[in-house]
Formats: sequence, C-alpha cells, structure tokens
Amino acid sequence: MHQYLTFFLQHWVLSLLFIVIFIAIVIVQMLDQMLGAAKLSAQELVQIMNHEKVALVDLRNKESFLRGHIIHAVNIPFQELNKDFDRLKADKKELVVLIDEMGQQASRLAGKLMQLGFVKVKILKNGIKGWEEASLPLEK
Repeated sequence: MHQYLTFFLQHWVLSLLFIVIFIAIVIVQMLDQMLGAAKLSAQELVQIMNHEKVALVDLRNKESFLRGHIIHAVNIPFQELNKDFDRLKADKKELVVLIDEMGQQASRLAGKLMQLGFVKVKILKNGIKGWEEASLPLEK
C-alpha cells in the first residue's frame, strides 16, 4: 500500500489525469445508457421478430447490403437517411431496429429518430457482425 501512495505522490499529474479520464469514461457510458437507444442482441432481435412487427433498417451501403442482410431489412444507407428521414416509411409507434456494420453509426441516428417522434428505436448490438457471430442467416 505504501508503494501506491508513493507512486501517486511522485506522479501526481499522471494520477490526476488517470482519475479524470476514468470519470469521463464513466459519465459517457452513463449518458449513453440514459439517452441512447437500447441495444438488442441478435438473439433478442430474433425473438422480437417472431412476435411483433419490426421495421429493420440496414444503414450500410448498397454493396454491403447485397452481400448479405437480415431478412425483411430495408436498405437506407446512413448518409441518405441522415439527410432525409422521410425515406423511413415506418409507423412512429412501430419498433424500428437500426443495423449497421458494427453498431457505431446507428447510435448517432437513433437519437435523431427519437427526437422526430419515433417511440421505439433500438440498435442491433455489434451490428451485422454480431448477427454473423451468432451464426444467424443472411439473405443474399
């Protein structure tokens, strides 16, 4: 314990920087949980798809979409949907699940959709990569 105290006293700038970065990471994670859309695992999405109507929006480019996508998914590339939300022809009360390559772009778009009045917006956790890792089928 004495070694840690000595280290912190001798390297107080590094120690303070570590604490600040740690707190910033915790705050960002908490805000993401509170403000962002919920993330669904591939298995959770399959269960929901089997029991209710879902609008699946694949945000990847057309080439990636054609290489393989989840059945019944509609391809509206991220850049296009980000500019023109009218392209999304879903009922605002219907569940909308955003799918991208690895779950990164969808987070930014989910907040905008919720601001536009979409009540249930969720994101496929880890994107299409998570779907593939769960060994679930893709339509080509």
